[in-house]
Amino acid sequence: MIISDGELALIVPSKELKEEALQYKEEHFAHGDMQVHGSGGLAYYDDYDAWLKHIDAIRKMQADVDVKTSTFFSRRLSDGKLIGCVKIHHTLNDELRNGGHVAYGIRPSEREKGYGTKQLRLILEFAKREGMGQVIVACDKDNVASARTAMSCGGVLLKEFNEDGIIKQHYFFEMKKVLCVGFKGKNNFSGLLAEKLSREHLLLTNSRDGLKKDVDSVRGEYDQVIMFGVDKTLTSTVRIERVAAWDGERIVSKLNLNQLKDSLGAAGIQAVISENPTAYLCNDAYWQALHKFSGKAVFIHVPTMRHADEIFAEKVRRAVLTWLEKW
Repeated sequence: MIISDGELALIVPSKELKEEALQYKEEHFAHGDMQVHGSGGLAYYDDYDAWLKHIDAIRKMQADVDVKTSTFFSRRLSDGKLIGCVKIHHTLNDELRNGGHVAYGIRPSEREKGYGTKQLRLILEFAKREGMGQVIVACDKDNVASARTAMSCGGVLLKEFNEDGIIKQHYFFEMKKVLCVGFKGKNNFSGLLAEKLSREHLLLTNSRDGLKKDVDSVRGEYDQVIMFGVDKTLTSTVRIERVAAWDGERIVSKLNLNQLKDSLGAAGIQAVISENPTAYLCNDAYWQALHKFSGKAVFIHVPTMRHADEIFAEKVRRAVLTWLEKW
């Protein structure tokens, strides 16, 4: 057993599972399925032992394989039945990028019972334990069930694209802890962006003492803190702050801000990186975050609601998610 939620467990395919695995495959064929999704090609192997050698080779990156891939069955603990199959690429090369990290399937007789969501949650937990920073799950746009499964596990729509005439979607899962921060206010664009980017977000009080208390109240460790604040002088551009200053002392962000700038540019948003701290609440908030989180923060100045709309917000959101994917 690799990992379990008390109902399902991920297990490594083995010789002892041969009869059960072949029954699992035959059930797919009897149902009219041409593939056994998430199995690493089980449908194409007449020899079960040859399939075992194949999935072992891609797990160990043997022969010509340049991407490590782990393949599992999911077993129902109450009766030992094989419920599904799931595989995960630990990294992505150009050939695999459109397909994402994860492929999974549920045997026909056990579908529409919530097992797809449970299995995806287990493989995401496995990815976290393996130290993977991000996971991408791909699905066809018209596969509403797969999209719903991804979103129910915390996936955020990263992008849509056309592949051979089919609209595909990528859902993004952040394995590391990221906190998004904006300022309070009904029409404060920074708060809107923080809420759009992550379920785990913080809205700051618009005063020096208040925001200090807000930042101090944050508990736990975060791998990255993304902060937003508005600048009334900006219209269609954003400004990335590298430095915050307090009482003559400067703290510099340790994050790759050039890569963030490139991601924003690719989304059609002009961005500049500033080395000159502002003298307002945004600087105070940035100082507090850089100090508290050991430099693992970035502050992005954005326009006010007057100069930004939902399209602009979506471009910023996707650019930041793309940056996190590369990080």
